[in-house]
Amino acid sequence: MFILFNCFLFLGIWLHILNFPASSAMSSNNVLNGRHLRIIWPRWEGNPKGLSGPLKGGVIIDYLQARFNFTYEMIGAVGKRTRTFQLFQSDLIVSAIVLTLKRNLIIDQTTPWECPKLGLLIPIQDDTANTNAVIKPFQWPAYTSTLFTYVVAPVNPPLVNSIYDIAESSDNNLLVKLAGTPESLFLNNNWTGFYEKIRERIKSYPQSRCTLVSECIDLVKPGLRNVFIDAEAYQKDAIKDNFEKTGKCNLQMARDSYMTVYAVMALQKNSPYTNSVNLGIMELSQSGLIDYWEILFRPMPRECQGKIQRGFKTPGNNQHPPLSLKNLTGAFIVLNWIQPLHLGFPRRANHFHKRSRYTDIINKGVLEIQQTGIIDYWEIVLHPMPSQCMANIVNSGKTKPADPKHASSAVVLSLKNLTGAFVVYLIGLSLSLLAFLCELVISVAQRQQLKTRRIVPNKNGEDSITK
Repeated sequence: MFILFNCFLFLGIWLHILNFPASSAMSSNNVLNGRHLRIIWPRWEGNPKGLSGPLKGGVIIDYLQARFNFTYEMIGAVGKRTRTFQLFQSDLIVSAIVLTLKRNLIIDQTTPWECPKLGLLIPIQDDTANTNAVIKPFQWPAYTSTLFTYVVAPVNPPLVNSIYDIAESSDNNLLVKLAGTPESLFLNNNWTGFYEKIRERIKSYPQSRCTLVSECIDLVKPGLRNVFIDAEAYQKDAIKDNFEKTGKCNLQMARDSYMTVYAVMALQKNSPYTNSVNLGIMELSQSGLIDYWEILFRPMPRECQGKIQRGFKTPGNNQHPPLSLKNLTGAFIVLNWIQPLHLGFPRRANHFHKRSRYTDIINKGVLEIQQTGIIDYWEIVLHPMPSQCMANIVNSGKTKPADPKHASSAVVLSLKNLTGAFVVYLIGLSLSLLAFLCELVISVAQRQQLKTRRIVPNKNGEDSITK
């Protein structure tokens, strides 16, 4: 017993000795401990309005402060006298700076903390009538579509779907921010092809380059063919702000984004704080807090999350629509497609393998499980539905009402509920009547011949039919 105790004691002391240098190194590597930093955050309230930057920059700074135990002060992003960005007057810039090789020569760039995409902000066009379905009725969609209301339904096609639409059309203008990533990407080179066309679109419009993001957003209005390119996060801010001002969704994002960029933060070149800031950013990324803060600080209004131009729209109540020919259009289409396949199915079935010798045993086991009711019990246990969401399940039947007086109430049988039955009955009766009339028309000549025939005796004394 004494020997075992000494072994455990020796093992504990040895592990403590091994861990002590690592723990001391961790504390000694925190060069931010007790330091005072000068930080630039473009969205700080002391900066001019209209500067683009991460909304979650404030909570990122607070996290780094609590993690590494330092103090900080905010300084203006733009100098009051020079009106230029005070890059070298700060220790840390908390912003979405695009990672480039040229910038790495003059500043320390952190590990990428965000990978935004460049999105296109476009105005929502006014509804126009879809007259092409009337002017060009002999197109392929005219034969495959069964929605006859599509001919007169209003549609509002977007101004562009991608940046390639801007390159191919001279009617659209592309807006960029001065000294922003899109301007550097398209204007600071002499590439040909697609980039040459985009440069022409930017240079052809006098107001295509804006000092502030808000200036470009003000030019994106319904009726104007202006498109603003910037990070998708900032485009969402513009959509939200416009909705809060006007109460309507006048802006939207194009379907396709252009490219993905890597956003970093910046420190002074050869800064002693770079490794510590990188460590904090990686911890935030692994914990998922950055994505959570993105959703928290950028709640998109429900009205602007995306307008459904086509497709099924759920009704406002839980009543089922009456059965009619309009509702049975899809059933007839499916029937027309399935019937040819069904005719060829028996031939294909002959090529299947023989019946497995385990089939009877498996069927017996499945039947026994169904009879015991365990399958239904497992369904309830493995798919527990929150009580708050039970009312949203309209396909599987209505939930039990809270009022016991209405617990046994059933749907009243009425003519409205029997509309579908009457429709099917009338269709069958009409088809039967049509078949009967066709048969009468076809047999008119035959019946007329039978009426004109008469039976007379011949020379042999036998009866014969004469006309």
